[in-house]
Amino acid sequence: IKPRTMENKMTINMSSVWEAARCYVAASLSVIPIDPRPTKKPACNLLPVTGAWPDGGPRRGWKPFETRRPTEEELQSWFNSWFSCCGIAVVCGAVSGGVELLDIDSEEHVVPWLEQVQHRAPGLLERLVQVRTPRPGLHAYYRCSSIGRSEKLAQKIVIDQATAECKTK
Repeated sequence: IKPRTMENKMTINMSSVWEAARCYVAASLSVIPIDPRPTKKPACNLLPVTGAWPDGGPRRGWKPFETRRPTEEELQSWFNSWFSCCGIAVVCGAVSGGVELLDIDSEEHVVPWLEQVQHRAPGLLERLVQVRTPRPGLHAYYRCSSIGRSEKLAQKIVIDQATAECKTK
């Protein structure tokens, strides 16, 4: 039996990420690789070239995956190699069958939100896909027949002590 080294753990971990990405795409969801640090930023170095920067360098982005799901080859290059260490983000909207998500960025707001949903719509929470986020927070996914634009439903007001001005965060 081979001892479990960090390299073995990474391979096991990335293999499960690759399998999860494949399952998401099989379930008609579009996905992209994200930075492994808890930033939620796309892993742009892995994404296709979509244009050029003013200096002539290649511009990479996830825009193509708003209208198409990644291929098996793309998934394999992103998630199933020893050098890739990234997470998965689901691209919401029509490309993913009308998937939308509610993103609660603050742990202090997760429990009150869960309680309100349970009170106002008993049984709904059991039907939502819920994912804890690194911030910590919560993503609640659902499908919607009418796709809207991203909207802020609520935001924190912060008072700048030096100027006494209110700012949103």
